[in-house]
Order: sequence, then structure tokens, then C-alpha cells
Amino acid sequence: MNTCFAAAERQPRNKVINDYVFLSRTQPVDYFLNIGSDMVIILNDDRQIVYANRKFLKTFKFPEMEKIIGLRAGEAIGCIYSDLTEGGCGTANNCRYCDAVITVLRSQYKSCYEESEVKLQLKNGSSIDVRVTASPYVLDYNYYTIVSITDISQIKQKEVLEKVFFHDILNTAASIKNLWSIYNDYEDHDKEEIKNLTKKLADELVEQINYQRIVTESENGEYVVNCEKFSVHEMLHKLVRTFSYKSQFRKIKKYLDCPNLLEVNSDYILLYRAVFNLFKNALEASDDNQAVRISAEMINEKLYIYVNNKNSIPEDIRSKLFHKTFSTKGSNRGFGTYSAKLLVEKYLGGKVELKSDEVFGTTFRIIVPHNLTHNT
Repeated sequence: MNTCFAAAERQPRNKVINDYVFLSRTQPVDYFLNIGSDMVIILNDDRQIVYANRKFLKTFKFPEMEKIIGLRAGEAIGCIYSDLTEGGCGTANNCRYCDAVITVLRSQYKSCYEESEVKLQLKNGSSIDVRVTASPYVLDYNYYTIVSITDISQIKQKEVLEKVFFHDILNTAASIKNLWSIYNDYEDHDKEEIKNLTKKLADELVEQINYQRIVTESENGEYVVNCEKFSVHEMLHKLVRTFSYKSQFRKIKKYLDCPNLLEVNSDYILLYRAVFNLFKNALEASDDNQAVRISAEMINEKLYIYVNNKNSIPEDIRSKLFHKTFSTKGSNRGFGTYSAKLLVEKYLGGKVELKSDEVFGTTFRIIVPHNLTHNT
């Protein structure tokens, strides 16, 4: 059986069941693995589940142990990559970059304790941040791996809020404060420009706060979509103009290609913020004097928006780019691409796609219906 990473072979069903019976009748195993708050599974040498504690079964909605015996962890959890190949969890190309699989393999190979933090993308469209530990376990000459899984999503969400949201808010607020501190130093004919710039920054501050509220409501399924008809050209023109004011991006060329009469019926705030985040991502990935292009067109009643920059993204980074806490800009930073995908795919009935190579660079593509009719 072919694989792109970990071994694909599995043990026969009867051997897996015998392991489960053996472990479940071993009282210390059944007792100690069920008294804690973590999810725990025991794997055989082929990474198949031969035991799962009650917390794991309850979290992933398995009514009984028999439904899970023989599966691999990603298959039981519902990882989006777990059924891309015949070999299942651990054998797809994306699995080469999965720290959960790597942690288990290292523990089995070195016969030692291993630990990692992993972002799991699930088939239902959600994702969870978990801490995974793997430890060798030998019982009556049978070799197993005990894997503990701790949900750290709330911890990671708090880190993102503090590192990203507060960071951006404080930067904008500090800019407003600095402008007003030098206001009286300017001649009267220059003060109007200071006022206008301060107003733009104040509006941006309100937008940042409101955006964080929208993302939080979206994650909790509480956001109410507000459909309206608007000009796509005006929206994108405003976006490009907004970044033209930012000093760190002034040396990057910005090009807009969008028909003047192009309109769409959708949620303006969500679509604007999704494109805003992808455009910002492209600018941050670009060097001075490089170009970032944003374009739009209508094809078969669907609006296509493209954001392109000339630098490519390595394959291992591409597979994690839409994860909530992943960022190429350092730890505890990732948020923009994640929220863009969340807003478009959960509320605008669309898709966010990524294509990257060394010839054409990196292109984000947003596809949304021309006429979004629902209001919830």
C-alpha cells in the first residue's frame, strides 16, 4: 500500500480486538486512564487505536469502543487529511508536516517521551489546538504507545487576542496620541492634514475593535449576515487606498484591476475584512519595489477576487497557512488568513483558495455568490 509519509500497513482486525480485550481487562490501565481530564488513546505499532478512554469517546461522539477500534487517531478525530489516501491517517502528503503524527513516530522509533502542540483541521469545518504527548508502554511483552491529547484551544485563542488584537489596537492608539502630541508644533495650514490623518486612524481603531467582535461572533455561530448591494470596485479601491497611507507598505507597488460597474449582493463588512486580511498578508510577504495586485471579475454568477504577490510559499507552510495560530511572522501571530477563510466559507457561501509556485508567486482567490440571499 502506497504512502507519502508514515507506514500504511495495518494489523488484522482480530489482532486489534485481542489487544483491546487484553488492555480493558488490565485494571490499572482502565482505571488510571479514565481518572484524568485529558483524552487518552493507546496505539499499536501500526498506529491503530486499541484503547480509548471515556473522555476521548465522549469528545468525538463515539457511543462505544467497538466503533473506534482499529482506526488511526486522525480518522477517529475527523482530520480533513485522514481519508485522502487509501492508507488513511499518516499517509497523505500533508501528513509529512503534521506534528501529531511526527510525535507518535518519534516516540515509537526512539522509545521515549515526545510532546508537541498541533492545530487539527476537522472535516466539519472547525479546528482545535491540542497538546499531544506520546509515551512507550510495554505490557507482557506487548509494545504500545500511550497518546494523551489536551485541548488548548482557549489558551491559544487568548494568546492570539493578546498578541495580535491588542498589539494592533495599541499601535493605532499610539499613532493617534503621537499625532496630537505634535499638533501644536505645526503651522495652521498644516493642522488640517493632521486632523484628517487622526480621523482616519480613529476610524481604523473603531474598525479593528468591531472586527474582533465580528470574528468572535462568527466563531460562536452568532453573527447575523447583513446582505446589501454594493460596488466591488469602490470596496477594493478603498482597500488599496487604506494601505497606501501605511508607511511600512509605501515602497510596495499596489495595482487594482476591477471593472467600474462590478456589483455584488453580499455582506460588505465580512467581504471587505476577508479581502483586507489577504491583501495585508500579501503586502507583508513582499519586498520593497515588488508589486501586489488585486483584481476581480464575475464568472457564472460568482464573484472572483484575486490577491497576488510575487513571492512563493514553501509547501510545508502552505499546509498550515489557514490555521488560526500559525504565522510566518513569529509565534502567536497567525489570524488574518484564518479569519478570512472563516468569514467567507461560513457566512458568505464561498471559498478561499491558495495557489503558490516560483513562477507566478502566490495568489489567494476568494469566490462568493453574486447574489447572497440569506440573512442569517
